[in-house]
Amino acid sequence: MRSVYIRAGAKAEIGVPLGSYTLKYSTGENWLGKECLFGVNTLYKKADTALEFSREGDSISGHSIELILQAGGNLSSSQIGAEDW
Repeated sequence: MRSVYIRAGAKAEIGVPLGSYTLKYSTGENWLGKECLFGVNTLYKKADTALEFSREGDSISGHSIELILQAGGNLSSSQIGAEDW
């Protein structure tokens, strides 16, 4: 498992080993720390499909993710409970 806090409007570049990953993320207004996240108003989400990172010959295939709601976006996700996050 890999965790990273990204402030609204900021970018992060995170390398991962090749493989298949489940993306889960939380959002909210005020960061309260690793234990509380955004408090009682935390929204928990999970991407609907796994993210695959693979090598084919000399090429590596992966993903670039923008966690902002946008027209024409292609990352579908579902809300999950805190117990599933």
